[in-house]
Amino acid sequence: PLRIAPLPASVRLDAVEAAPGPDGTSAGGAPSPLLGTGGSLAGPVRMPLDPAALVVGPSSSGRTTALRTLATALRSTGHDVRDDPAAVLE
Repeated sequence: PLRIAPLPASVRLDAVEAAPGPDGTSAGGAPSPLLGTGGSLAGPVRMPLDPAALVVGPSSSGRTTALRTLATALRSTGHDVRDDPAAVLE
């Protein structure tokens, strides 16, 4: 039978970064920032950004948290992240 590791109630991003797992790029070399833990092994989960990514889900599903975590991860690796709608349109 398939066994799925339980997820913790909360997790610190620095603790996940220290866990073994794939590096921070996708197969094509695009950034693949760390979002947290998940999957059947409750290991590091990265979001490949080649060429783009879409975050969807119902109300209270964690979309905003995922986007804030994504922005933090990208900024920490020197990427320009624009979160002001007016700045995005410039």
